Amino acid sequence: MVLKSLRRASRLILPATLLAAVLGCGASASSFPAGKLSGKVAYKKQTIKIGNVSVTGADGKGMAQGVINADGTYYIDKAPAGKVKIRISFPDLPDDLKQKRDGAATGAPPPPAKQSLPGPELSPEHLERMKSIVNLPAKILQTNDYEFNTEVKEGQANTFDLLLDKLLPF
Repeated sequence: MVLKSLRRASRLILPATLLAAVLGCGASASSFPAGKLSGKVAYKKQTIKIGNVSVTGADGKGMAQGVINADGTYYIDKAPAGKVKIRISFPDLPDDLKQKRDGAATGAPPPPAKQSLPGPELSPEHLERMKSIVNLPAKILQTNDYEFNTEVKEGQANTFDLLLDKLLPF
């Protein structure tokens, strides 16, 4: 009885496996025409060293993302080809960096030298990268999600620099 059930199951599993292999399982990065997309991220010639960049086809098809590297560049290997929307977002600042930024803006005295951060400790490299967004205007960090339009050519290396002071309306 058990042997008979196993044979029947194997007759169903093998065709289903072959069908999945031929058709694929869901959308993958190769299921839409793609090109490479890269550039630098800056505000008033100050390199932005941390954040995320995502790209979505204007028609809603295809999506890819990358991170902003320590040198202020981003690279997305398989960005959807055609007209695209690029989004950039930044992480929340740790409390001590927020206070430093807010104190500088209001002329208030600097915060105490040592403050503990809740949650996991950030590495010195990560903290240094976070400092690259401290001097961004507060309204940029508050909105924290910006969308830009461009075009990605299929099979080509495309460059789109995210120069926030030139691209944003304020």
